[in-house]
Amino acid sequence: AASVEKWVAAASDLQSPAQYLGSFVTLALSDYAAPLWVGAVVVGLPLGALGYWVTLQAVTAYRLKKLRMKAKNRARWIWDPEKGWHKPISPPLEKE
Repeated sequence: AASVEKWVAAASDLQSPAQYLGSFVTLALSDYAAPLWVGAVVVGLPLGALGYWVTLQAVTAYRLKKLRMKAKNRARWIWDPEKGWHKPISPPLEKE
């Protein structure tokens, strides 16, 4: 309400519609947009950093999982002079 009163007081001295609109825009930017922008930076930077960190952890975990799966799959192959590289046949599961 105080900013509206300042704008009305300032608007009484204006000559043209451009000055009138310019004073309104300037007042709106100084009273509302600047604090919102500062608030967005204060909140946005930590949220952005947190999002980056979470994404980095997820990508790292996924890559490690894929590496483990590759190593596990590689370990299944055995060398036999007659057969060459092959996967051993697993014994059938015993039913109880």
